[in-house]
Amino acid sequence: MAGGAADCAFWIRYISRVAKVNEYRYDTNLNAKAIARLLSAELKKQKQKVSSKEGQDDGLSVGTMVAGWAKAEGPSLFYVDSSGACIEGDMFCVGSGAQFAYAILDSVGTSIPSEIPAPSTTAETVASPLPTDTTPATALPLRSSKSHRTSVLGRLSAEQAIDTAVRAVRHATYRDGYSGGYINVLVVNATGIHHIKRVDSR
Repeated sequence: MAGGAADCAFWIRYISRVAKVNEYRYDTNLNAKAIARLLSAELKKQKQKVSSKEGQDDGLSVGTMVAGWAKAEGPSLFYVDSSGACIEGDMFCVGSGAQFAYAILDSVGTSIPSEIPAPSTTAETVASPLPTDTTPATALPLRSSKSHRTSVLGRLSAEQAIDTAVRAVRHATYRDGYSGGYINVLVVNATGIHHIKRVDSR
């Protein structure tokens, strides 16, 4: 999640609370799509509530990715921001340095040889990192058959995808004055959320 530290901290706590209440009340977990849509609806509601007062800006600054794995759908990745936008995709970057991170991902995507075999039907997602107002966040698919149809980055191995994500974020910290700190690499797959490593962005 990227944006204002206070906004991000509040909405992370809010969505976590709603997810927990749903889990206890209905004995089921919300999937990534449900959480992304819920967050989008709440941000949109907040924006409309404040914007309805003439001459006032909503003041929200939130940009986040919601990643998850469901038994029926497999991996999923959503982009949600303070305008209420909710977009499903296979690769996103958020934060002030996002455009620089995208440059690395785009260059890697166009340089992958076409003879690399298509990925298997299993999938994982790597996302890095979590801090707000520091490092831009990057998420891309690993070994996803769905991603193979929409992005050549789906052909990367897990190790290649992790290295690419770290390189993209690190490049952004060199080009963007508001980016920096540590890069946290996480993998989301069928067995849960795994913190792979934490590296200095310098």
